[in-house]
Amino acid sequence: MTTTHPAQFARHQEASRAAITHQDRTLAPGALNDRRRSMREKANGDLAAQIPAVPAISGPSRDEILDALSPSTADEIQVALHRRERIQADLDRGRRPEQILASADLRTIISLLDWLPTMPGVKDSTHHDDIVAEIQAFAFDRLGEIGHEPAAERIQAEQEIALPAAWARVMTEAIAGQVTTGAWTDLYRVDPEGYREAQAAEIPGLAEEARRFDIMASREVEADQFAVRS
Repeated sequence: MTTTHPAQFARHQEASRAAITHQDRTLAPGALNDRRRSMREKANGDLAAQIPAVPAISGPSRDEILDALSPSTADEIQVALHRRERIQADLDRGRRPEQILASADLRTIISLLDWLPTMPGVKDSTHHDDIVAEIQAFAFDRLGEIGHEPAAERIQAEQEIALPAAWARVMTEAIAGQVTTGAWTDLYRVDPEGYREAQAAEIPGLAEEARRFDIMASREVEADQFAVRS
């Protein structure tokens, strides 16, 4: 899907590099730093003005939908515990949670999600939160596949705004200094052509240079403000 966003991203890359590397022998060091900061701010402002609006999704969030599935009555808790035995048997046979979810019915999904935070291999993992989030995402997709209405509606709504949301994330992170792998992955899923164009425009090493520049610029601004107050 073709948009103008790759070109906007490319211009920001070039403008950011130009700001960071700008030289002017007619300026004193302090004035040169001010000029560089001004150029960097303009580059960020120009890109910020192009960030696409992302419509809000009405209705419950993913977390709210998953929370609503939690067993609450004695009967629901008993069913969840019974299904847990089957899940444990699958785990003992070497199946991973996401493999179990791939063919799970609603009761199995509910049981696995209820157990997930304290599941062996998850509870004590240093990546606990990441593991839980990843498996919850698998579970949510499966809910949509089996026709769970709130999940299916949410997935449909997310798909409708996926393109502007992905570009908004990439552009926002570019302004912050570095586009994360997660943001690139989101973009690739909905706009592979735009992803390839933006990746080709990304200047190697610029993200780290921009991060150092922004930190230094922030310190210089703080020092100037302190000097004025003193």
